Amino acid sequence: MDTYKKILEGDLAWPSDMRVAMSTQDLVQRLLQQNYTKRLGCMRNGSQDVRLHRYFASMDMPQLLKMKLPAPHVPTVKDNMDTSNFDSFEDVPDSPYVDDGSGWDKDF
Repeated sequence: MDTYKKILEGDLAWPSDMRVAMSTQDLVQRLLQQNYTKRLGCMRNGSQDVRLHRYFASMDMPQLLKMKLPAPHVPTVKDNMDTSNFDSFEDVPDSPYVDDGSGWDKDF
């Protein structure tokens, strides 16, 4: 729920110890635009706006769409049960759900 609230509030902060290219930041911020009429991919040109974003400038888009490009990172996996590439959730306490009264979940 905390992540959901941060998305709704537009609360996006980049870690200071993490180098993130400006094109990456711009892409993520425009995809998370609260006003859907201004959100990248939701305007007049639809998904074409996403494909033409400068983040994807160095990619061969036709090859990407055909899923022919090599993966930028292939993790080492020992077997089907190997979870070493994921963070441990054992130390993360569950935050209790508190209904905000908006009714966003009434149709679930």
